[in-house]
Amino acid sequence: MSHIGTSIFNNEPRIRALYAALEHAPVSIRIPPGARDYIIDIEKVIPRGEAGVNISIDAGSGSSARIMVRPDSLPHSCSIDFTLAEGAEILYEAEHLVCAPALLLVTAQVHANAKYVVQERVTAHAFFYSRYKVALSGEGALFTDEMRYSGASAAVLDMERAVHHRAGQTLSHMNARGVARDEAKVLWRGKVRVEKQAKKSSAFQRHDAILAGAGAHIDAAPYLEIFTHDVSCKHSASVTRIPPENLFYLASRGVPFADAHRMLTEGFLSLSHHAS
Repeated sequence: MSHIGTSIFNNEPRIRALYAALEHAPVSIRIPPGARDYIIDIEKVIPRGEAGVNISIDAGSGSSARIMVRPDSLPHSCSIDFTLAEGAEILYEAEHLVCAPALLLVTAQVHANAKYVVQERVTAHAFFYSRYKVALSGEGALFTDEMRYSGASAAVLDMERAVHHRAGQTLSHMNARGVARDEAKVLWRGKVRVEKQAKKSSAFQRHDAILAGAGAHIDAAPYLEIFTHDVSCKHSASVTRIPPENLFYLASRGVPFADAHRMLTEGFLSLSHHAS
């Protein structure tokens, strides 16, 4: 349960309680080989009223699908396991509204020339624990992750992304942005591991965040573990406040302070147009 690196929060009791809720029968979703443009609304295929659910999604070779998670549609504890066969493509679009303690575990096995794209938004007012583990297991596998989060009130967001390059010519691109308001606390970790056999692979991870509350706290760190040559790997992390000159610029044009602050944070949290 521990983070990559040192955790500044002691969340173990809450995490154990959320893990305990995952003891339920799994839900299996299979996308036939060659099937194109499937659209799956997760809310329609999981049982209602459960405290936790385990979901497995298998995409057959050459298939493509869009998997949607609507706000407040998942139980408080959820695990999702993706398997993408050769040449499969999945776009995973998720929005999470967290008003009570929640746990989300996501794993993905991405095989040769498969493409796994994540677009995720998290709005948290309570404890949110998230772990993503993605294995790029076949040559030419690709993982793109555009994640946006907003923490408010006394929320605690405990998040980790880990990508494992196991084959050559694989590509991962992680771009996280977030805002911590009020007394919210955020712990974000990103990790990329490139194995010896994963030559000519590329990895990029970036985290940028804005502190928008007097008691807000953000601890963010990317990690790289590289065991080969002939790869391209980059990482960066930043935490800042909204520059006063940006607020002044909008105020000078008649925009009230609260509206200016909202406009700047909403723009910061917008998704990239190329994410899909």
